[in-house]
Amino acid sequence: MHRTFIYGTLKTKEMNSYHLADDNHGKAVFVGKGKTSKRYPLAMIAFKEYNNCPAVIDEEGLGHVSVKTDSYFSIALQSYES
Repeated sequence: MHRTFIYGTLKTKEMNSYHLADDNHGKAVFVGKGKTSKRYPLAMIAFKEYNNCPAVIDEEGLGHVSVKTDSYFSIALQSYES
């Protein structure tokens, strides 16, 4: 079992959160909400056919905000984009 941190459109009540309840993508159990202890830059990017995908830039301390996350225990959680 792994602990997985989710942000953006996969968070609870966001438009893609239903993927975490889909058994075809693995099992995930909601643990709680949190945020990163450091600030990270956030950006909106276009990815494949998706527009406005949230992205965290891996530049610790350079951002303006702590990233809000949902935490899950997961077993074999897979990408819903594959």
